[in-house]
Amino acid sequence: MTDLEKYIRENAEDFNFAEIPAGSRERFLRKIDSVKRIRRLIFSLAIPVAASLAFLIYLSMPSTLETELRKLAENEVEVINRVTELCPDEVDNVLDILHAITYEAIPIEEQLPEVLSQKEREKIIEDYYQEKIKAVEYLMEQYLKSE
Repeated sequence: MTDLEKYIRENAEDFNFAEIPAGSRERFLRKIDSVKRIRRLIFSLAIPVAASLAFLIYLSMPSTLETELRKLAENEVEVINRVTELCPDEVDNVLDILHAITYEAIPIEEQLPEVLSQKEREKIIEDYYQEKIKAVEYLMEQYLKSE
C-alpha cells in the first residue's frame, strides 16, 4: 500500500464530510454539457463518414459480402439517426452497443478456411451478417418503442 492510499484510508472521514466549494456543481455540469455537445457534433459528423465508408466497402466487396455489409451499414446509420433525433442522451450508449454488435477484430472472410467452396463461404458470410443485421434491427425496434 502506498503512502497516499494509507493516508486516504486513515483519513476517510475527513474526505466524506468536506464541503464542496460554492459553484463547483454548476461548473461540473457545464463541463458535462460541453462534452455532450462535442460528442453530438462528432457523432453528427460520424454519420456521413460511416455512410461513405459503407459505400467504399460496397464498391470493393464480392456480391454476398457487399450486400450484407451494405444492409448492416444502412441499419447502423438509421439507428444513429433515430436515436439522435428521439433520444439524444442515449447516443453514447447506442454507439457502444452498435460497436459491440458490429466490431470484428478479424473480418469473418479472413477467418474462413481456404478449402471451402465459394458457395459455402458466401452462405457462412451471409448467415454471419444476417445475425448482426437482426441485432441492429432489434436495437432500432427498442428505440422506436420508447418513442
